[in-house]
Amino acid sequence: IDEVKNKINLTYFAKSKGDYNIFGCEFVENNKDNIELLINGNKSILIDKCQLKEGDNKITLIIKNKLTLLSYMFSRCTALKDIQELKNLDVSDSKDFSYMFFYCPLLKDINPLQNWNVSNSHNFSNMFYECSLLKDITPLQNWDVFNCNNFSSMFSKCSSLEDVTPLRN
Repeated sequence: IDEVKNKINLTYFAKSKGDYNIFGCEFVENNKDNIELLINGNKSILIDKCQLKEGDNKITLIIKNKLTLLSYMFSRCTALKDIQELKNLDVSDSKDFSYMFFYCPLLKDINPLQNWNVSNSHNFSNMFYECSLLKDITPLQNWDVFNCNNFSSMFSKCSSLEDVTPLRN
């Protein structure tokens, strides 16, 4: 993996200092030998749940090899705010995106996902479940989901979502 693409910077917003989920436990278990984490520039021993300071926290995900297991990646990451750099993540070999952003209530901009190659995926169930600020799913309109057989609850409890017509095709 190219050195630049090997690092993904994310922003997590903490209302108060404390422990927050950084990645879903299942994702960490499946990828623990393939990822490292920097929190505000400092290497972290823990990868899934970490101490964050109040306000914005810069989290850097270091990927040693291509990620193929993305299910539960940000599951229950209630402080996840900005995923802009996920636009560089190569997801072309991933078959399962289930629960990827499950209960990420601060996530509202999914534009970085618009050019993802998801054509090998079979499962998008609960991918954006309870992303309560998510309004615009237009970035997903050109995804090739021909091979997918599970979309169950993909947008359940997305209370701000008003229009699903971008997915009509």
